[in-house]
Amino acid sequence: MLSKLQNKADGASGIDGPSPAPCERETTVHSNVPMTIDTPRHGQEFQYDFFVSHSSKDAGWVNYALLPALEGDMRFKGCVADRDFIPGKSVFDNIIDSIENSYKTLLILTPDFVTSEWCKYETEQALMESLKGKTGRVIPIMLKECSVPSSVRTITYLDVSRDAIGSYDWLKLKKALEQTPSTETD
Repeated sequence: MLSKLQNKADGASGIDGPSPAPCERETTVHSNVPMTIDTPRHGQEFQYDFFVSHSSKDAGWVNYALLPALEGDMRFKGCVADRDFIPGKSVFDNIIDSIENSYKTLLILTPDFVTSEWCKYETEQALMESLKGKTGRVIPIMLKECSVPSSVRTITYLDVSRDAIGSYDWLKLKKALEQTPSTETD
């Protein structure tokens, strides 16, 4: 899988048209993504409260529903590729650094997410970061009905695929983002 991703990162993707974003990761930094707040809730250990892994086809929901709710109303500090990845830095390093520097990682599950090699890579990196001693750092959100990747089937996900995300769902997500990950000694 890494060679497939490297080919895409080297420009051998064969994709015509506008540059895909988030999980397709031939990333450009766009200014139309809402800006983040300055300080994360989770102290000095993390630069961000959450990193969002999603398919570029779901960027509208991420940018205009998820981010305004979490960064605006709830005052979390998020990290998204289009806005926060550093130009000139390798995509792989941007992904790893963003996940390592985020308290939690949100996986926006959709059919496009499940088939994206970049989303698979981000999922693997997020799960590896969880294994470094802290569990509970990955929060899957089922946005559209799809097959849940086997690597995250044992993690409870927030299902918003049948209805618009309601106030109870936002409260559950807020609680999950605030929850302290357990350690192996707990």
